[in-house]
Amino acid sequence: VLAQVQQRRFDAILLNCTMPGEWSAARIYFWLKEHRPGLERFVILCGSNADDPEIGRFAAEQRVPALAKPFSPKQLIDAIRTHLESLRSVSSSAGR
Repeated sequence: VLAQVQQRRFDAILLNCTMPGEWSAARIYFWLKEHRPGLERFVILCGSNADDPEIGRFAAEQRVPALAKPFSPKQLIDAIRTHLESLRSVSSSAGR
């Protein structure tokens, strides 16, 4: 998976808040920030524990949107669309 992340372009990266094994959403986020600078901006967290205070703190500090499960396909599409629009607006205002 990391090899694919290093070679591909992504419009959005949906990360589950909790994952088995060594990798957490936060660890992947910081790995992206170090190894693929700028790509971390496309991360959206999702999970049944998205309202957990620790996850909320991480999301707020890093300005990562979080989507609580269960969510509908429409809610997912809306969350991705809103996030991408906010990234575009930040990019266009930074270029002025």
